[in-house]
Amino acid sequence: MQAVNYETNLQHAVISAETNARYEYFAKQNSYQSNLELDTYIGIMGFAAERGIGNSNWTYRLTNTKGVFDPTLYKSGWTPRGAVGKGLSVYELSTLGNRISLGADFITTGLAYNQIYNGSAQSITYLDAGVGTVGLIASYASYFHGVQIPVVGEFVSVYGIVRATWDVFTYLGFNYGPSHWYGNNDTKWFK
Repeated sequence: MQAVNYETNLQHAVISAETNARYEYFAKQNSYQSNLELDTYIGIMGFAAERGIGNSNWTYRLTNTKGVFDPTLYKSGWTPRGAVGKGLSVYELSTLGNRISLGADFITTGLAYNQIYNGSAQSITYLDAGVGTVGLIASYASYFHGVQIPVVGEFVSVYGIVRATWDVFTYLGFNYGPSHWYGNNDTKWFK
């Protein structure tokens, strides 16, 4: 008769139960993290546009004075004086970055409201929609009325960073965490 190793069987049972519980927990609580959603990508793009090129003093042009497509980037922030009247338009790169960021904020807030409307919202989605709405109101107030609401922009920016970081790290942990290092061989830890 073969001896039964109760300690090894107990270890296998505990590891299997823990793995199943982890998968059930993540499937119920964080099912959206098996893949990053579109709003995470758009939020990261908007943040990069605002903080990256939105703080730039560079300028660019799309066409030359003859109206021919000739994009040029001026790192010095050059703005032509006499050539503007002759058909040369030079734009600030920071304005482009801020507009991309505002568009990304609008899209991500709309996606949050769409999830709420469709009934597929999670509890964090309501907070995303609320913070996005406050951020859009603050942005539009500065565009249309020339006033800025203090601290709102910074709060929305910090919230966006924390939210995107949480999504990315949860995604990485769920898909590439320790439970995936050895594949299906849960006994590898004890060999």
